[in-house]
Amino acid sequence: MKNNPVTGSISPGKRSRLAEGYAQADAERSVTVSLPSRGQLLLPLMRCLEANGGSASPAEVYDQVAAEYGATTEVRSAEAIFVGSGPRNLFERQVRHAQQFGKIKGLIEARRRGHWSLTDKAFGVLENARPGVVLAVFETSRGLALWGHVEEAASLIEPGSVDTIFTSPPYPVLSQKEYGGPKDAATWLSWMFDLVDLWRPLLAPGGSMFINLGAEVYRRGQPFQSLYLERFAVGMEDRCGMQLAQRWWWHNPAKLGSIHWVSIRRRRLKQTIEPIYWWVNVKDGIQDAANNQMVLQPYKDKKRPYKTGIRPSGIDIGVGAFDKDNGGAIPSTLIIKANSSSNDPYRRACRAAGIKIHPATFPESLPERAILMTTQPGDLVLDPFFGSGSTGVVAERLGRRWIGIDRARGYLRGAALRFTDAVMTDFPPDAMSR
Repeated sequence: MKNNPVTGSISPGKRSRLAEGYAQADAERSVTVSLPSRGQLLLPLMRCLEANGGSASPAEVYDQVAAEYGATTEVRSAEAIFVGSGPRNLFERQVRHAQQFGKIKGLIEARRRGHWSLTDKAFGVLENARPGVVLAVFETSRGLALWGHVEEAASLIEPGSVDTIFTSPPYPVLSQKEYGGPKDAATWLSWMFDLVDLWRPLLAPGGSMFINLGAEVYRRGQPFQSLYLERFAVGMEDRCGMQLAQRWWWHNPAKLGSIHWVSIRRRRLKQTIEPIYWWVNVKDGIQDAANNQMVLQPYKDKKRPYKTGIRPSGIDIGVGAFDKDNGGAIPSTLIIKANSSSNDPYRRACRAAGIKIHPATFPESLPERAILMTTQPGDLVLDPFFGSGSTGVVAERLGRRWIGIDRARGYLRGAALRFTDAVMTDFPPDAMSR
């Protein structure tokens, strides 16, 4: 035994316990891997408990905490042999120490034997809504921002009252951002289909649903893409009954590619385009009433005339074929807009107020085209993953009503700064139909 200063006139029982403790410390020091501290594991543990509805058994969260922290296989499986008890998993022991640390800080409690639960204080620290609680954080003359889990908040909205949904849910990426979401594609797909089953009854017959998703989702440890987008498209029709109107594409020239496979390994090209799926709730024979005349763009200056004659497609382009003024040019399904600003009014306002900035915003031009094309002034627009509030900002500017939902109150407070007439409320909402 390397470190055992147990000497002097003490009782045999106490001497035995001290010797066991020193032997245990020696066993831990013999492990060569570097284990995370209890402080490093506390936040991952709290996030995993929150993802399990606020409560879980230790056995249910050990692997989840390892994934959330990013522990290697070596760290997760590290063991030491303790006196009188045989081998013990050291990572799991550190998780239990983190639970005790959280208990001391008033963040974790044991409401029933064998289960760890988050306290009210913990939910406040996480800034995520507690399951079963929905609050209206702020409202404007045309809109309402709800703090709560999307499954519960959506149940408060009147069926058939929503004309268009525009949203960008968390992508199923392996390194998940702080606003959460399932990491593996299979779990993500099941989760999304369940959400769409909740959202579809909220749509009016012929209502539209726009969903922006990430195109760069790799399989773990491999330079190969997940097919979750293809499975999502098939499931939306086969399982959820939605009809695909079109695929739009957002090209962000400033978007960074995969650090590992593009910048470090140099195996793939930079992915700068993300899809926006446009789905329609065809019901009782009612289709969408979209109108592309609402999104016409100015004609380009004609520096040289069109070439007349028969095109390879067989279409005959005669003289003056494109001279008629139809009020503007019909845009393509490609939206080109960089999303690299670090000092726009939203970010400046958040920094000035000490509010956390949402890490995954999208430009207002995305919801603007969808809202203009599929709604009329006074119609209702819903964004179930409100984030920084871009959908609500555009809807309000265009004279539409809106409802935004997010489980992070901090993000909603930041979104409120984008509305000149926002009134902070934090009260339980009554009826969501207006």
